[in-house]
Order: sequence, then structure tokens, then C-alpha cells
Amino acid sequence: MPTVTIPLNGGVSEFAAMSKSSALRISDVRPIIRLIGDCRERGSDPAEWNERLAKCMNEKLGCVLTTRVTADLAATEKAPTVRELFADCWVEKSRRDYWLKFVTETGVRELLSVQRMFQGIRDRRTATRQDLIAGREWKTCTERNEDRRAGEQDELLISACRIENSPRFHILSLNRAIGERPFSERERRLVEFIHREIHDLLGTHLSLQKDGLLAQLAPRQRDVLDGLMMGDSEKQIAARLGLSKHTVHDYISSLYERFDLHSRAELIVFCMQKGWSRGEQMG
Repeated sequence: MPTVTIPLNGGVSEFAAMSKSSALRISDVRPIIRLIGDCRERGSDPAEWNERLAKCMNEKLGCVLTTRVTADLAATEKAPTVRELFADCWVEKSRRDYWLKFVTETGVRELLSVQRMFQGIRDRRTATRQDLIAGREWKTCTERNEDRRAGEQDELLISACRIENSPRFHILSLNRAIGERPFSERERRLVEFIHREIHDLLGTHLSLQKDGLLAQLAPRQRDVLDGLMMGDSEKQIAARLGLSKHTVHDYISSLYERFDLHSRAELIVFCMQKGWSRGEQMG
């Protein structure tokens, strides 16, 4: 089958040719590239880039809310435990407090859609309600008629990707108002594409911690970065830290790899864009 090849984030994403109704178009991909760029600019603040991501999802896909969650999935559990719920993005806020409480407490683990979403999951999955719960079962489902109705929502689409081979997942939950149509296969592919691109930046250009990307570095990486930001040479950094020049060079190479950069100049510019001042980012 022929493919459409689109370069993003230095890599290549391929889409097998599909029916016209479900195919992603160039007009779909262009705003995604802009969205990823917007998220990267806000990447040192997880609340900011997650909020930008959710707002775009709401606007493009006609949702009443898009929730962004990090959650842990133990091998013995049917559903993940919520660890962080990022700033939510709602169109209608009348049931906001109810739903946030429901998500952050035990309720979300009891949802049939969530249990089926994470059954046998490995690294990532993007699924519509139809993929998880068929129409007849959905019409009589407690999740639909009680839990989601109380939150003034119905149709859903969930996308989850594992973070660095850990038990933790970054999750997008997109939800439509009562009476709105189900998510289409084309929309599922669109969200899958966006989340795949986001996944490739997690922990490098997109922070997963409230205190930013810097906190995710190893202590020696931060020490070496501090020296670079103060203008020290590799030899000067090595002398100050009591390391060999070769070891310092390896740390610098690891920083280039982590942030997908290729030179000291690029690294310094990147750090300045994130607000890491010379000699201050160790704070």
C-alpha cells in the first residue's frame, strides 16, 4: 500500500493509505506542527503545555472537556491510579468540580472504559468509545447513564502512552457533550498522531515535573550544564568538579542527546529560552 510520509521532530511518521473518510490530510497535519511547536515553547511548565494541548483538542474536536493525567498502572491492577491531573480545559463548567473530584478519587478506576483501555496495554493505545464498549452495551452501561451523565458528557476518546518504560502513563481523555456524535476513526487517528509526537518529547522538551526540565537531569548533568552556562570550557569544568575531561565530555554529549541538540551553542540557546540563567539554574 502507498504511504504518506511526513517528517516531524527530526523523525518520520508514516500513514498507510486509507479510505477518504478516515485519511489524515495535509490540512490536518499543518496545525499539528504548530501545536507541537507551541507546546515545546511552554515545555518547561507542565501545566502550561498541557493546557495548550487540551485547548487545541477541545477546539479542533468539539469536546466539552479534555483532561490530561499522569497515572501509574501496576501489573496486578485493572486500571491506573491517578498521580497528577493537569489544569483542565472545559467549555461548560457547571459540572467541573464534580468531575475533577471523580477523576482524582477512586471513581475513574471503576469506569468500564478505563479498565478496557488498559487491559493488556504495552506502550501506547488510542481508542474511541466504540473500540472499548459497543453501542448496545454502552446504552445500558452505568458509566454512561450515571457517572458521565452527572458530568454532562457522553462520547469519549482515550489516548495513553507509557513514559520511559515505566509504570507511568501520560493520558488524554477527550469527552463530548450529551447527544453529540461518537468520535470517528479519522479523529482517532488524528489524536493518535498528536499524542505520538508529544510522547517523543516527554522528559526532554516537555517537562513532566512542576519544577521544570532541569529537575529531571542527574546531579552531575546539572553541574556540567551549570559550568557551560557560566562559559567554562570542558577542562575548567573537569577541574572544578574533580572529573576527567573525557567524563565531562560524555556528560555534555548526554545533554545533547537528551534535548535533541547538536552543539554547545544550541544547548545554551535552548537553556536561555527555558529561562535557565547562567549560574542560577542550580537554585
